[in-house]
Amino acid sequence: MKKLRNNAVTAVYLLLKKDGKILVGKRCNTGYHDGKYQVPAEVMLMQANFLEKQWLEKLKKKLA
Repeated sequence: MKKLRNNAVTAVYLLLKKDGKILVGKRCNTGYHDGKYQVPAEVMLMQANFLEKQWLEKLKKKLA
């Protein structure tokens, strides 16, 4: 019998608020809910913990 595994996906949302306004982005060219607004988000893989994810993002920005 095949063992069932947890298929949960962890998503991280960032809420930035300044002067009573919240930062959102408008979806486009994704094929999913285009034209709708969303807050910044990222899917975290089980292999990467939060600190690793932050380090990788900073590295990407430096290399860009």
